[in-house]
Amino acid sequence: MPSSSRLSNLALTTAWSLWTELGISGWERRHPNEAVDLEALILFSAWLGRLDHRLLDESLDWCIANSRFVSVIRLRGLLKQADPDVADAFGDYAATVEANVRKANWPGQGKARSLVPSGKSQVPNLEQPALLQLHLRALFGVASRSEVLRLLLIDAPRGWSAADLARDSAFAKVNVAAALDLLELTGVVRVEKAGTQFRYRLGRGPQLANLAGPVPSFQPDWTARFSVMLQLVRLEHDPAAGEGLVRTANLVAILRQIEKPITRLGLGDLVPSPGRPEFSQEFDVWSEQLLSYWAGLEHAKGDDAATYEVHRSEIAWDASIHEPDRPSRPITLPDWDERHKEDPRSDPMISDDSSGALVLAHELMRRAHSRSGITIEPFRYQPEVMAFANQHLRTIPKGQAHTFSEAFLRFWRAERLGRMGFASAG
Repeated sequence: MPSSSRLSNLALTTAWSLWTELGISGWERRHPNEAVDLEALILFSAWLGRLDHRLLDESLDWCIANSRFVSVIRLRGLLKQADPDVADAFGDYAATVEANVRKANWPGQGKARSLVPSGKSQVPNLEQPALLQLHLRALFGVASRSEVLRLLLIDAPRGWSAADLARDSAFAKVNVAAALDLLELTGVVRVEKAGTQFRYRLGRGPQLANLAGPVPSFQPDWTARFSVMLQLVRLEHDPAAGEGLVRTANLVAILRQIEKPITRLGLGDLVPSPGRPEFSQEFDVWSEQLLSYWAGLEHAKGDDAATYEVHRSEIAWDASIHEPDRPSRPITLPDWDERHKEDPRSDPMISDDSSGALVLAHELMRRAHSRSGITIEPFRYQPEVMAFANQHLRTIPKGQAHTFSEAFLRFWRAERLGRMGFASAG
């Protein structure tokens, strides 16, 4: 089993990193290229802050200093869907903000904390990619229009329905429909009919991206992520979790509770299967790997996990696989094995050209998935492959190396496919 507070620490690492992006006094930034969802983070921090009062106080300090960026309407919308424990904790959180901000009018019922704002929170740097949401609000107002534009910047191949936009934005359908109508008149949004449904996508995507500043490489579904985190952290502190068959039954119940958010995230194929003798141990490894990935740790390991080390020289890439109890070995590409049957090629160098990083990114994903019994399609310049190459390989400074765990590679690919509207990996 993980240590008694391992999952809690990973959840706190995630929250601190996101708040540090926003400008609170923190130490580590692990999400510079993942968009922050402010209201989802506020709700989760109100609950998680019970485990770390400094996080609670510093996040409150930020909200008091920067309340103009917070959407009260979104807070209300997300609060309707929130876990009862989150809603209860948020009542005191909201009351504390209202006691320090005139006419804040935050939702929820609670008692204000005795808080002396530290004043350490800075005004958010809206030029940071992670703060796309706040940048759009500064441009278009703290309203449904900004949230709709933020979501439309996610390039979903089939476009977005108004219902999808309402669900992910946490605004009422009528508000989203009104925003779409106005944006369509400007040409920023275009509408297409697919059967009986209307689908929306950006009509001026590059112009909007330029106006919004640097766009993050990924906009996670933080509402779904936090929903899963909450259940896993709460299980860690549950004295009734039990052992043996009792614990297995409780783990199965947890999987049922997180089934919907896990499916939304595209991670359904990566969940451990009940019924196996190793299920309890596999659940522990999976939950720690998942929260490590969300915390921005790229090489969190399980008991039998392999890692892939990628080195970038002045002219080429080379990669090797490291497995427990086995010597490291170089990674060669499948087409080399096919072309050099009589004279196998052992040179692991992959040219650092326009396609080298892409082919290597696909090969890392292919190997990571194949070891868990999942076959992915051959390399065809897939969007997620290009995204991984740009974000994680081409950013490696020449002369340096980077290590990725198999779990990180699987979670990374599956979640991006899920967010873009594709089926789960596999």
